[in-house]
Amino acid sequence: MTRAWGARCTSSSGRGQLDAVLSATPDDRRGFIEEAAGVLKHRKRKERALRKLESMAADLARVSDLAQELRRQLGPLARQAAVARRARAIQVGSVTPPPGCWPTMSSGPVPPGGRR
Repeated sequence: MTRAWGARCTSSSGRGQLDAVLSATPDDRRGFIEEAAGVLKHRKRKERALRKLESMAADLARVSDLAQELRRQLGPLARQAAVARRARAIQVGSVTPPPGCWPTMSSGPVPPGGRR
């Protein structure tokens, strides 16, 4: 077993690990070096944070689309609500209908069939 002492860390590798490092591809070798230097965990953390940011960006886009759709529907719904409030007020008798809409009591009751 070979032991290497650095300024701030200790690295320990056996004969099999040394052969694995020497016969590894450049990407694998980089992984070994990053692991020994303690950088691998930071890179993994960064990748995790980037994935989380991408997910949040997608969620934000979805929320933005939903808000836009709700704003689009707001106008017609406000008009429907006003009509419903007016109809409700007429049903409970708090608002007099505009002239000419309904027969008034002064003209007498409406005979069956609605003709005078």
